[in-house]
Amino acid sequence: MNDKELPEYIKRFLSGQCSEEDLRQVMQDVQENKNLEIYNDYLKKNWLDSLDLENTAEEEQIYNEESTRLLQKLTRKRTVFQRLKPVIAIAASILVLLGVVYGSLKYKSFNQIWQVDYAEIQTGVGETRTVTLADGTQVTLNACSKLVYPGQFLEDERKVELTGQAFFKVARNEDKPFIVHTDRFNVKVLGTEFDVRAYTEDEILSVNVESGKVQVDMPEAMTRLVANEKLIINTLNNNYYKETGSGNVAVWRSGNLLFKKTPLKEVAKELERVYKCKITFKEGQSFDNLISGEHSNKSLESVLESLEYTSAIYYTRKTDTDEIMLYKK
Repeated sequence: MNDKELPEYIKRFLSGQCSEEDLRQVMQDVQENKNLEIYNDYLKKNWLDSLDLENTAEEEQIYNEESTRLLQKLTRKRTVFQRLKPVIAIAASILVLLGVVYGSLKYKSFNQIWQVDYAEIQTGVGETRTVTLADGTQVTLNACSKLVYPGQFLEDERKVELTGQAFFKVARNEDKPFIVHTDRFNVKVLGTEFDVRAYTEDEILSVNVESGKVQVDMPEAMTRLVANEKLIINTLNNNYYKETGSGNVAVWRSGNLLFKKTPLKEVAKELERVYKCKITFKEGQSFDNLISGEHSNKSLESVLESLEYTSAIYYTRKTDTDEIMLYKK
């Protein structure tokens, strides 16, 4: 068969410009023992051309993992070993080429088929947003938060990156754990509902479980939480502890505020994110108060007045900058 008689998808594959659908047809050819001579000749040539390439240890690991996974997919449907021999031979050659692609820009267009596009969603001051991921997982972001996530979950794990706070309603998939990566810890689940608070500037971080179970991996420890349990992490002293919650998980979704022995300066940061204000503290005074209480859809003034009543923390507004200063009498 000369080049003009080749199917278009084979021509694109041989030129290194194939699409995901083209690659799927090539894999089907291999499984059905079609056009093997064409693929053999092409892959042998590329293998010889690539002998001078050196892959890093990381690239070799990626190749080994990918080759094992793809080879299993290619051979899973066949049950008689003798029928597998030609398929495995060509499949191995294709996977060798895939390994070469990881180490060489020459075959970058082929490698792009296996790359995943990432999306990003952010919220501003006083804003919440909800996004549904490719697997059906729903994520609601609190104010001043960012979520980075793949357009498709093609790996063995479903990984996303969170900065800020978000409530996750994870679609269950026991074969693909869902992992929320933050700067301080990772949360691993199979399918559950939970809240993660991981603002980089905050002293207190937390994971609060509404239903199901989660695993929290920290640099120095690992712990598991079940429904109605909350993990509190203090970033200043690296202490952490569990507490049994009251069932009020992510009340911020309804516009409410909930503080439970929260340092006053953390409360101030939360108010700045929710009400788009600037809060300072009077110089020369110490503010080590721990604040507790829930505020249901209240205005900023109502929250500040509550602080005055419960903690003797007063406030004043600077008329020139509209800045709020907290002080003690």
